[in-house]
Amino acid sequence: MKIQKHRLLSALRQSIDELAAVADPLRAKEHHLAAHSILAELARGDRLHDLRDKYESGRSLGSRLAAAIGQGGLSPVSNLPPRICHSCDQAATLALLDRLQRTLESLVAASGYPVGGGSEIDSVVLTLMHWEAGLYEVPPAPVPITSKQLDIEAMLERSVRNQGGVLANARLVHCAPLFGGFGNSTVFFEAEDADMCRWPLVCRLQTDDAPLGLRGDIVGEFHLLCFLYRKGITVAQPLWLANKRSREESPFSVVRWLAGSQFEHWADLQSLNSAQIQSLASELARIHGVLIEASDSDLQSSLIDPSDCEGPIVVAARKHLDRWDDLWRSVAVAPSSIIEAMLQWLRVNAPQSNDEPVLVHGDYSPHNIVFEGDKVAGVLDWSLSHIGSRAEDLAHLLSSLGSQVQADHFMREYVAAGGRAVTPFQLKYYEVIGYFKRMVVTQESRFRFDTLCHVGPEYFALGPQFIQAPVSNIEAAMRAAEAAL
Repeated sequence: MKIQKHRLLSALRQSIDELAAVADPLRAKEHHLAAHSILAELARGDRLHDLRDKYESGRSLGSRLAAAIGQGGLSPVSNLPPRICHSCDQAATLALLDRLQRTLESLVAASGYPVGGGSEIDSVVLTLMHWEAGLYEVPPAPVPITSKQLDIEAMLERSVRNQGGVLANARLVHCAPLFGGFGNSTVFFEAEDADMCRWPLVCRLQTDDAPLGLRGDIVGEFHLLCFLYRKGITVAQPLWLANKRSREESPFSVVRWLAGSQFEHWADLQSLNSAQIQSLASELARIHGVLIEASDSDLQSSLIDPSDCEGPIVVAARKHLDRWDDLWRSVAVAPSSIIEAMLQWLRVNAPQSNDEPVLVHGDYSPHNIVFEGDKVAGVLDWSLSHIGSRAEDLAHLLSSLGSQVQADHFMREYVAAGGRAVTPFQLKYYEVIGYFKRMVVTQESRFRFDTLCHVGPEYFALGPQFIQAPVSNIEAAMRAAEAAL
């Protein structure tokens, strides 16, 4: 995607202003990384010789792919100049690179990828994916900075008092930000009521009008929590929803604080003991066993579509993939051979299963689990929930564990708790789906940054953050899935 220089400079100034104000600790890290990424993009735009080299190598790959699919001299690649001359300025260079990317995307779409059997088509497409990834390379991220406490206490105190009863004259005695994910702020606070009793609470504040990807909004997530809490799933008790957006306030929800601890770093996962893994597995089996009631009022207002449970699993999975495809097409101003190739691979290799559709958490891993001792005390962040295949949650969870021994133990406990086993291919397939989703979010974040003036610079940073990790693993994930067939 070609991003205008004045837009980058404007965003850089905004990030610096945000850092200077140091008013929001939940956004300071994002703005710091955004400023770093924007500076890298500006520097890359001035290194025209690097872009010319990338163009030549990409065009060469396009010619190879055209020949492999029988287009030869009739290929649209032949309409592109073989190289970018040194007299071309930055605008002309970027325009030619953009034309090349669009041509490569169309070739991948017409290639029939994946062909299999060690074909030239498959070889070139995989090389193209690495070539495109190189367009997004940025220097290592800087060490995050710190900032002081976000001042939303007045809003929270007003909301608490609006609940009436013993809270009518409550006062806030503590307020501290928590990690809440991109687009949402999460704040822990304590309110003291008229009887001097303290209420430990958590606020989820929506800071993005339209969450990235197919992530649900605060309102839909709150209604899903209400349904799950009534069904006995281990979630925080939902208390109230402030759903009136104004200039001063965004929608937010309030739930009871879950006492316990989380595993925030990969190294911590090595210390998961047998009882904790058993509890993780049992809780996921219970989630997958929840009966979806289409007539439930909370479900109807939630972020999932209960009607997705009415057909076979292959239909529900295809509908979910179609929604991500539609999202990408709606923002695909930046052509991507990577996404086109992955989407074709996913459709060709979609697993056939007799399993029924289930409620999928969408991000079930230890960093979203609160433990109290050896037991799961709560499952957090349901914003990616949907109806689909249990293999999606299982693939995500197993890849986040510290060892294969832990993964095998988890699957045994999951089946023992009533969950159904899935095939190795299903697990590998949904690892690829995870990479596909991250790539789409990358494109969407950059599209918003380039086209919406009110969007903050942190959207630019999200692209480089997300794209580097999956691209290095996409090919290996697809090959592992094919090997598991």
